[in-house]
Amino acid sequence: RTSVHIVTEIPIKIRIVRLGKSAINFRKKGTHSKKIDLNKKNLMKSLRKVVEGAPIVYEKDEITGDSVPLPLDVLDSSHYHALLIQPIAGHDETQPKKWRDPVLLTKDFLFNPLNYREVMRCHALSGITVQRERLNVHLSKKHHNTPIAGNTKRSILRRTAWDITIQVVPFFLLSNSLPFPIAVRMWQISEEDDEDVMWDEPLLPKSRWEDNDDDEEISYITPSIRFRRGADDIHLSSGGNSDHYSQNKVAIGEKLRLSGINLKETLYIQVSQCVNASEEVKFMWSKPMKIELSRMRTGVNRKGLTQLPKLILDLGDNCDCLVHVGIEGGTKVPECTIYSPYWIMNKTGAKLEYRIAGQNKSYLDSGSGGLPIMLHGSKAMNTNEKIKDVSREISVIPL
Repeated sequence: RTSVHIVTEIPIKIRIVRLGKSAINFRKKGTHSKKIDLNKKNLMKSLRKVVEGAPIVYEKDEITGDSVPLPLDVLDSSHYHALLIQPIAGHDETQPKKWRDPVLLTKDFLFNPLNYREVMRCHALSGITVQRERLNVHLSKKHHNTPIAGNTKRSILRRTAWDITIQVVPFFLLSNSLPFPIAVRMWQISEEDDEDVMWDEPLLPKSRWEDNDDDEEISYITPSIRFRRGADDIHLSSGGNSDHYSQNKVAIGEKLRLSGINLKETLYIQVSQCVNASEEVKFMWSKPMKIELSRMRTGVNRKGLTQLPKLILDLGDNCDCLVHVGIEGGTKVPECTIYSPYWIMNKTGAKLEYRIAGQNKSYLDSGSGGLPIMLHGSKAMNTNEKIKDVSREISVIPL
């Protein structure tokens, strides 16, 4: 059976392309080794150039949660292949669906045993995490008693195989921990990255007519796909700019998964209440909040922060919230949580006024029920300022 599977948290489409002779330029210069040099600067930029126009050998649409095995013909091939992932949900429907950055299907690229920084960046920009489970291999009697010159480590490696799982994750998570639904709009303005300069111009792919080797026919690589030498047989990335914009409604307790976020760019967020009301009632958007994703430890910046300073979010007179952005578990995905740390619920039925020590603002409670009074109790009061933790006292005055 195949030893490489793909699992995903979001609906995706996958595509595998054959790199052909252009992959020779990835090898270390001055050596006869066939291994690809993964320590090159701007490796991802070069991979994007190589997969453009490469022949497609495998394709599968609408993968949702199920484990999808990669074809054995691809894994056993002597050619280099790249995996391409296209999210089919969690993006702006008005924009063309874009392919994520390619994933090179080699053991050194997936496992990254030497902990190369460029490979870590490629994993983060492709939105994948690689998990492997050790499997014992049964050796035949012919090789079971064969002595191994060396140490026990080589003997263990000889009897070891890996069951590999490529997990596809979203680029950004947003959770609503408020007692009412909210509307969220997010955008990014892409800037030209100085590191996107090509490190090897010969990596530009050759024409598909010149890349037809005699040692292995394309139709043999994946027999289930019949190549017609047409435009549908090669990979072409979607056009358009890389700016991101999305607007979504987030229900109570819902976690929004977004795939069009660039982890190297700053993300701007605006929030508005979205409670059930008449169409004449319009809730105002909050001031834009600036979230610097490049400062976080997501794989793009391995020395970054595990969490950003909390920001204050004002959603109304009696609704003071906080925005917390941190790294989620083992997937290293930034997760933004919108919540209010203190809720005041009036069960007396009387009109009350609340005041927080050190603040000029007062909170009025009609006593008629409904949503609780929500506050953060921070020393800082201006919207989008960093929260300043300090001990506070609350006073209650009946009206």
